[in-house]
Amino acid sequence: MESEAPDRPASRRHAVIHTDGSCAGNPGPGGWAATIRILCDDGRLAEPVVLTGRVAATDSNRMEMVAAIEALKAFPAGTATVFSDSRYLVRGMTEWVRPWKSRGWKNAEGRKVRNRDLWQELDALASGREIAWTWVKGPAGHRENEDVDRLARAAATAAA
Repeated sequence: MESEAPDRPASRRHAVIHTDGSCAGNPGPGGWAATIRILCDDGRLAEPVVLTGRVAATDSNRMEMVAAIEALKAFPAGTATVFSDSRYLVRGMTEWVRPWKSRGWKNAEGRKVRNRDLWQELDALASGREIAWTWVKGPAGHRENEDVDRLARAAATAAA
């Protein structure tokens, strides 16, 4: 990704990221996908970097989270806007993580937070960075969301 905006230091780049996760059954074989497009100095978006993966046995929430984790790992510096059709992911990162951490990773009912391992990894990857977590209705005519949805479903099918 360095070559896509060579005049801008990595810490000042902005990425537009679309993520999705899918499961063939819930739980079941899962897949995830993400696209990363760097905002160029001239205002246009670079060609997308496409990431996908699959897991033999998982659930859809974990796949949604893994898609975001892998995208942030691939774009480790700079600001980002992450688009997801997962309310679980977006609300988790914008509303729930801070209170969970303050309660020792317990939810409001005092129970252990589900998927704590992934929430902690996401929190660490987002720490110190400006990331806008944006929910999009999907699939509902949002081209980039439909692209990652198709890729995630294909990965889940391949994992079956």
